[in-house]
Amino acid sequence: MDTMRAQIKALIDANEAVFEGAFSMIPPSDEEIKKAEQLLGFEIPESYIWFLKEYGYGVFFFEFLGCKSTGSASFVQATLKEKEYGLPSNLLVVEHCDEHVMCINTNDGTVVSWSHYDHDGILFRFDSFEAYFMDCLENAIDNYEED
Repeated sequence: MDTMRAQIKALIDANEAVFEGAFSMIPPSDEEIKKAEQLLGFEIPESYIWFLKEYGYGVFFFEFLGCKSTGSASFVQATLKEKEYGLPSNLLVVEHCDEHVMCINTNDGTVVSWSHYDHDGILFRFDSFEAYFMDCLENAIDNYEED
C-alpha cells in the first residue's frame, strides 16, 4: 500500500493546478479518531485513517467525506445516517454518489457501494481504499482537462 500511497501523493503533486484547494488538510487527532470509532462501533480501517491524516477531506469532481475545516467528522455523520436506512454495520461511508454511497468494508478493506434506494445489496467496486482514491483522482484530472 505504501507504493500506491506514494503514487497518489505524486499524482496530486504533479497536478497541483487541478487539486489546488481540493483537500482540507486538517487531520484529526488520535483522540478524535477514537471518538469516531466509539460512535461508529468499529475500528476505522488504517487506509482511511491515512487519508484523514494526509488529506482531511476532499472535494473536486468527488467528495471524500472526512474532517472538515469546521471540525466536523462528516464520515461519521453520514455513516450513522445511512445506518438509519439499513446500512450494514460493517460499512463506513466515505463518499455520497447521488443515490448510493461508497463505503469501506471494515471486515476486509474493500470498497463497495450500497444504496437504500436500489436494494441491490452490497456491490464490490475496488480492492482497497487507495485504489478507489487513485481512480477518483484520475477521473478528476480527466474531467478537469476536458473543461
